[in-house]
Amino acid sequence: MSESASKAPLVVAIDFKQPQSYLAKNPTAKLAAALGVAIDWQPVESRPFEAPPAQSAAGDRGMRHRRFRALYLERDLRRYAEAQGLVLGDLHRKTDGSVAGMGLLFAKSRAAENGSATVADAYVDAVFDGYWRGSLDLDDVEVIRAVLERAGAPAASFDPAALRPEYEATVARWREAGVIEAPAYIVGDELFIGRSHLPMIEWLWKGKTGAPPI
Repeated sequence: MSESASKAPLVVAIDFKQPQSYLAKNPTAKLAAALGVAIDWQPVESRPFEAPPAQSAAGDRGMRHRRFRALYLERDLRRYAEAQGLVLGDLHRKTDGSVAGMGLLFAKSRAAENGSATVADAYVDAVFDGYWRGSLDLDDVEVIRAVLERAGAPAASFDPAALRPEYEATVARWREAGVIEAPAYIVGDELFIGRSHLPMIEWLWKGKTGAPPI
């Protein structure tokens, strides 16, 4: 990337109810700090994390394979969460999450007003940690308003109904780009899905210096 482009924020799409997004939060923030750039967090709606199929007495091979894959993925997520010192609660909760996504857009607008990205960063941290520890309702307007206040975004004017068109347009742009999983990253004109791409993103951001991380 050029020197001017390297000063642009790292664009990251997240889904608060997606465990992969939660596990990517800290490594992404660490990379952004190392690069000396801000993060442009954006809300996206990804496929829900599916519960393992029930064990079948009929012995259907395809069903068994899907069950084993789902169980392995769940163990893998919890293994990585433990390595980061994070708590992963119920992976299979059903929630909409759009109110929290609109809260992110509100936090970003307040951050832009005062010239600081820390408001959005603090909001992202608080929502992720609260939800995955099991103490935060992503769909409760008053809960999200309280998180915004603590993050430094005076939330008296937080109005999900007014923010919904912007939220839906943001989600639609990511969906049209092919994003059905989160997190997703934009570097230049390239799209990367998943935190496993962070080494490649760093290499590209630094102008492809040294051997590629493959």
